Amino acid sequence: MEKVILITEDEKIGQLVARFIRILLPDAVVLVDEDGLNAVSRAAADQPDFIIIDSQLQQVASDTIGKLLRQNEATTAIPLIGTGPEPKDLAARRLSILTNAWIAKPTPIWSLSQAIQSVMQGSKPDLWAPAPKNWLRLPERENNHRLSLVS
Repeated sequence: MEKVILITEDEKIGQLVARFIRILLPDAVVLVDEDGLNAVSRAAADQPDFIIIDSQLQQVASDTIGKLLRQNEATTAIPLIGTGPEPKDLAARRLSILTNAWIAKPTPIWSLSQAIQSVMQGSKPDLWAPAPKNWLRLPERENNHRLSLVS
């Protein structure tokens, strides 16, 4: 069973991403945390398979949370997926450097799926079997129909 920590202050985005992760990884336990500092402690204790962090945190800068995750011996190897607008501001650029994958908003759902699959194959190649390509019958990239995560 996979464990995922999702760090976001946006409740609607958190619910949408958590629901999507449960579709992609049906047995996954998804912990949504609005407090980045709490999430660092939780990650050290729970050892999730990966962490998704929203770059648009207000309470504590997301790059600070990313740095804490990378510096903590218990969490340094946990794959980190960053999400947010194209990393133009300094905090978002710093966070993007610390991540294993970056998903720019607005995020087509297939992009999130690809990032999760890439991170899982990289960190647990023997245990990760990607879902069949038509698992959710998402539109192809070439189509203009897009399911998006928008902040």
